Amino acid sequence: MSGGPRRARTASAVSAPGPRVEALAPGLFAVLGARGDANSGFALAPGGAVVIDAQQNEALGRSLLEAVCAAGGGPIRALVNTHYHADHVFGNPAFAAEVEIVAHTRCRARLIEILERAGVKPGAPVPERLALELGFGSNLWDLVPDDDPLQASFRELYEASGYAGARVRLPTLTVDGECAFHLGDRRMVLRHLGPGHTEGDVVAWFPDDGVVFAADLVFHGRFPWLGDSDVTAWAARLEDLAALGAPVVVPGHGPPVGPAEVLAFRDLLRAVQAEVRALAREDLDEAAVVSRARLPAYGHLPRYAEWFPAAVRKLYRDLARGHGGGLIAGGA
Repeated sequence: MSGGPRRARTASAVSAPGPRVEALAPGLFAVLGARGDANSGFALAPGGAVVIDAQQNEALGRSLLEAVCAAGGGPIRALVNTHYHADHVFGNPAFAAEVEIVAHTRCRARLIEILERAGVKPGAPVPERLALELGFGSNLWDLVPDDDPLQASFRELYEASGYAGARVRLPTLTVDGECAFHLGDRRMVLRHLGPGHTEGDVVAWFPDDGVVFAADLVFHGRFPWLGDSDVTAWAARLEDLAALGAPVVVPGHGPPVGPAEVLAFRDLLRAVQAEVRALAREDLDEAAVVSRARLPAYGHLPRYAEWFPAAVRKLYRDLARGHGGGLIAGGA
């Protein structure tokens, strides 16, 4: 490594339709999704750029490639998929066939499991319900059954996200714990902190720049969809993430934040758990817990009104099955 540590900074954003490109350090950029859609990022290097997450459809994937070229990037050296969810991987087919797609072992395995269960081959068009399952977790239709009015909003999200005709291109190189890319005088460390938002989350950490791309381990400015996450583990991962000491954290959704916002998001997850725990210990059934649960401190967040009941339902079922530390039965 040459020279001292670079100081992470946020430069002025470049206005453009759709995602917005923001420089974080020389040659290191965040690509912030419009209206809170999924974020991406990229780092320039002599041997070719490395891209972090491919956006939520092929058209946005191509726009991402154009942004890399506009910033002075040459050929794409590698694409990182931080986890398996559709809004981060449906842009994969926009990248050239020779581009290595790097992900955690469980990310690739999860994609294969979901496709095989549905009888869909990689590269074939993905039907609507499967696209939404890939976007929001394999338990989506348990949390939002056919008679739930929330299904209509998911159909709207399908259209708005450009998922129609989406295809899955699988990761080609997998990691389990940690690996480092040496990009000229810059290091990018891919690290699996453990299960959390999904089983196979990786973060892209640039230690010399003080920047970490956390993907959907962090949501900022929006209530999260809990999907098939392990919420207790997720809260612990946020502490691990903050402990990296990066002053700039790029979330999966929302603008860059710092460690304080990471821990504030941990507090949100724990607050939802505490509310469900308290009501469940009153021997209420699931419907009563969902009906009575409230978190007014977070009620102002976009998607709270639509998604909070499903979050409560998910956590109630986890706790009833003994997940999350046995919280119904008196766990910590």
